[in-house]
Amino acid sequence: MVNFTHLDSILFALKATFSQNLELIALKQKEPSRVITLTNTTDIIRSFNAELTKVNDLINEHNYFVDNFTKERSILINEIWKFFASEYDTTIARHIDTINGIKSAIKNLKRKRDETAEKYKTVKKEIVNLENSVTSVTPTINEINRLLKGYGFTNFQIQEVKDNKNHYQIVRENGETAKTTLSEGETTFITFLYYMQLIKGSFHPNGITADRVLVIDDPVSSLDSGVLFVVSTLLRDVFTDIHTRKGAIKQVILLTHNVYFHKEIAFLDKHCKWRNNVKYLVLRKRDNVSSIQDYGEQNPIKSSYELLWTELRSKSQHSCVVIQNIMRRIIENYFLILGGISPEVILEKFNNYEERAVCRSLLSWVNDGSHSLPDDLFVEISDDQLNRNMAVFKDIFYKMGQEAHYEMMMQMKEKEDESCINNV
Repeated sequence: MVNFTHLDSILFALKATFSQNLELIALKQKEPSRVITLTNTTDIIRSFNAELTKVNDLINEHNYFVDNFTKERSILINEIWKFFASEYDTTIARHIDTINGIKSAIKNLKRKRDETAEKYKTVKKEIVNLENSVTSVTPTINEINRLLKGYGFTNFQIQEVKDNKNHYQIVRENGETAKTTLSEGETTFITFLYYMQLIKGSFHPNGITADRVLVIDDPVSSLDSGVLFVVSTLLRDVFTDIHTRKGAIKQVILLTHNVYFHKEIAFLDKHCKWRNNVKYLVLRKRDNVSSIQDYGEQNPIKSSYELLWTELRSKSQHSCVVIQNIMRRIIENYFLILGGISPEVILEKFNNYEERAVCRSLLSWVNDGSHSLPDDLFVEISDDQLNRNMAVFKDIFYKMGQEAHYEMMMQMKEKEDESCINNV
């Protein structure tokens, strides 16, 4: 870089020396006899020339870089990379080793993938061969007969047809064919058991492991309550297998118009693992036009007892008298009818006079059989009185050791179909 300040100072000194020498020469001209001594400017001129040389060198260097910009830029970039390589050679070497390790791992994984693909092809061929070699229906016969015997159907069983491979028939205890003598309930039940075995396999060898969706239409239309429970239990086992991704079944579409079967199969307590995977729909047909109403996770079928609790939870939408009567009907159904508990036992749990009076008010209407208006039931009560009645209503369940039932029925976020009692 050019030091113009130093150059200016040299030039200033040179000019000053020249001026001083000119003054001495002028004095000599006036007085020729005077002896004068001029200041030597050689050193100053030499210094000035040296600075000019530096400036010219810088100019030439600059012009060179301008004329050779691309070449010099490339040289600079290479020098920078050499610097980085020198400063970070250890890090770069470690990074290269990591890359080489990754490449080696990828190569090994590809090799294992190819080996696994070959093994998969081999196993798949073995599965096909095994499926083709499965000619016995004995496991299916044994399982159906076990279920029949376990659930009380002992007057008939399944038997393999000896002259017809992979076929079986229904026979009585004496060996006679029972196909034409089975009742409607027996036919429905054994058909369902056969279906439950069929869903584990296939009619075709190559379809045993295929994914499937089950569509079951009213499997309990003619069955008694005992078999209804059996069918429900078997289906719930299928639901559990779907939830745990066990087996080839991925979804079940269950259709029914049997309210009792619906209540049994749709009972989902808080311990049910697949309760959030259930969806309810109602299929209707009017004027030969079918429609489906989607209820999501909300069960549209409720018992009258459950409806009472639903109304109680939405008390803000009803009058005080309606809420009062709802509480009395709940107490009547749960404690008096189902529990067989007398009103006196409930009253003895209350020591506070006011609470005891409210409790007696709720129970006195129950004693009248819900058909007459008691003396202590007013046409309308205040909100404060209703809140006191609600508190006593809650205390009745807690004092009788039924707080779990109260909390379950009053929880807004719980499934509304959770219940500890049957239809009333």
